Amino acid sequence: MQQKYQARFAQNNADMGMVQALRGRVFRGSGPDFDRFDPHCQHMMIFDSRNGQLACVFRIQPFANGAAIKQSYSAQFYELSGLQDYPGKLVEMGRFCIDPAYNDPDIL
Repeated sequence: MQQKYQARFAQNNADMGMVQALRGRVFRGSGPDFDRFDPHCQHMMIFDSRNGQLACVFRIQPFANGAAIKQSYSAQFYELSGLQDYPGKLVEMGRFCIDPAYNDPDIL
């Protein structure tokens, strides 16, 4: 049985253009969506295996430890000092969006 979706990280400028275009359609209505955090993140792309269409994107920003969390997107809006002394690695996931043409919980 063929998988409905395939996932991979964005690998080049063309991929990032597709990521930012989908985010723009979902979050803004048109135009690309990008910010200063994009270059520091890995961008996951979920494709429909049946037609190759980009169905979903989200980004992942890794942090070496809790002290680095102040560099996160979330730190602009939330008080995260409780994580400051955490010694392990952390990751922030965000800008999650699904193309409105896809109404399929399997994407998640």
